[in-house]
Amino acid sequence: MNRAAYGWVNRGLACAFLFILAAPLPLRVSADGGRVLLPGGVALPELCMYKRATGLDCKSCHIGRSVILAAHGDLVGSISRHRGGVILYGWLVVQAAARLILFFAGFALARFWWLDLSLSLGSLTAASGAVVWIGR
Repeated sequence: MNRAAYGWVNRGLACAFLFILAAPLPLRVSADGGRVLLPGGVALPELCMYKRATGLDCKSCHIGRSVILAAHGDLVGSISRHRGGVILYGWLVVQAAARLILFFAGFALARFWWLDLSLSLGSLTAASGAVVWIGR
C-alpha cells in the first residue's frame, strides 16, 4: 500500500472512530437504568431479541447503556450496568488515538500495513472476548 493511501485509510478510520465515540453523547440512560433516552426524553425500544423473546437478560444486555455512561464519564454507573462497556469504550478511544497518530506520523509505516491490520483486528478480538467473558 502506498503512503498516500495508507494516510487516507487512517484518516477515514480516525473519523469513523471519533464519530462512534461521539454518537452516545446526546443519549441518556433513564434514572432506573432500564431505558435509553433520546434528547427529547423519548425512550428507545428494547433492541435485544433474546430479552424481547424470553424476558431474560443475555450476556451482552445493558452494554449499550454501559457505553453511554462511559461516554459521559460515569465509570461507576457504566461498570454497574455492564463491566464490558468500559473495555469497549476504552478500545474505541485507543483506536481513534492510534489512527490519528498513524495519520500524522505513520506515513513511513505504510509498508507495514499488514502488521497494523493484524494488530487492530487482534485487539478487537481480545476486547470482544473480554467483554463476552466477563459478561454481566
